[in-house]
Amino acid sequence: PFLRVPTLAPAKVLVMATLIGQLPVWIGATLATWAICWTLVSPEACQDSPACAKHLKTYPGYYHIVSTAALLAMAGHEVCGLIATYLGSQQTQALIPHLKSRCLPSFLLALMFGVLACSERLFSRADWTIAHVQPNADGLTAPGRPVYTMQYFEWGINVPILFILSGYCSLGRPLHEVSRPLIVTNIYVIFCWAAAASTSGLLKWMFVFVAFSLFGWASADMLAWVDKFERSAPQDLPSRNIRPWLSNGLIIDFLLYGVVYMSSMLGLIDAQTERKGFFVLTFGSKIAYCAAFVFIRADEYHKTLTDVLRKVSVSNVGMISIL
Repeated sequence: PFLRVPTLAPAKVLVMATLIGQLPVWIGATLATWAICWTLVSPEACQDSPACAKHLKTYPGYYHIVSTAALLAMAGHEVCGLIATYLGSQQTQALIPHLKSRCLPSFLLALMFGVLACSERLFSRADWTIAHVQPNADGLTAPGRPVYTMQYFEWGINVPILFILSGYCSLGRPLHEVSRPLIVTNIYVIFCWAAAASTSGLLKWMFVFVAFSLFGWASADMLAWVDKFERSAPQDLPSRNIRPWLSNGLIIDFLLYGVVYMSSMLGLIDAQTERKGFFVLTFGSKIAYCAAFVFIRADEYHKTLTDVLRKVSVSNVGMISIL
């Protein structure tokens, strides 16, 4: 079951049905959490606060324009690769029935880059940025500081994609194993936003405590993916040593997010430094995933061709011996 998805038609139908069946659960849990947290904190729009609006206008957006262009180019590359893979696989699969599809990872990468490009474009202009006021509930942060809500929206879409890529496409874990840490992660991301937007110091730190507890729970599930992969994956699986790092690296990446987030919540860094830290981590993780799947797909193609050539060579030797 590595790298997903098998090419047999019934299996592909089953995979798509399972994925579509899980989507309403993921979306419902995420939207319900947003609704509850939004009601609890009643956030104030940043544009309605003179101090917060001034802060947005002084935020440099030029590098978001550059990143938008780069992300659109990367999304276009994945789309072209997706089309080429789909068209080329029709004839190839007739010759090599066990060849596995690369369409799902390419589609998810293109979608991820597209979502991030839209987010970056919104960040490039103050009047387009979705942000709210971060109240000085405990006296640790500066008054009028913005909470970049758009960043949390982007995470709510792209984090599930990262989980499917790492857990399902790379490590071959079934979707029901991927589902729990995916939902838990989306919930604690929203809790982090609620903590930043809360007007109550007590509620703020309650959200923070629960969020980091959920991070530990989700990380334990992700480490379990790797353990099961190490025990079940064939030794000759292409890029066997790289695949676990898509999950382990994601845990490390989220931990670094937590360091930046806590530094911001404690008032150790300002909002611009926080945003730049999140930008580097977000952009870097997406680039790393793209590079990892380049290696995985190239290694799988190489192994597939090698296996075919070996079988052809053995067949030719057999024919010669008969003659």
